[in-house]
Amino acid sequence: MVSSENGEKQSSFGRREGSAPFSSTGPAGHRQRMRARVLSAGAASLADYELLEMLLFPGVPRRDTKPLAKALINRFGSLAAVLEAFC
Repeated sequence: MVSSENGEKQSSFGRREGSAPFSSTGPAGHRQRMRARVLSAGAASLADYELLEMLLFPGVPRRDTKPLAKALINRFGSLAAVLEAFC
């Protein structure tokens, strides 16, 4: 860990401490795009697995939630059934 010219801590690879290595791509970028879709077109524009995927974001912060969301929909049959099972 080193300090940059402006006093920020950086790893030896030049990345700011605590920042995601691929913040504009990968899971972080995907999550931002999903949120933007909801804001621009509404939740009705998303498939059930996409809504569930977004509900899983806070509980699974650093992994792709799409496979889990699809598996839960397949297992329980619908978003409503998944929510009934866990709520």
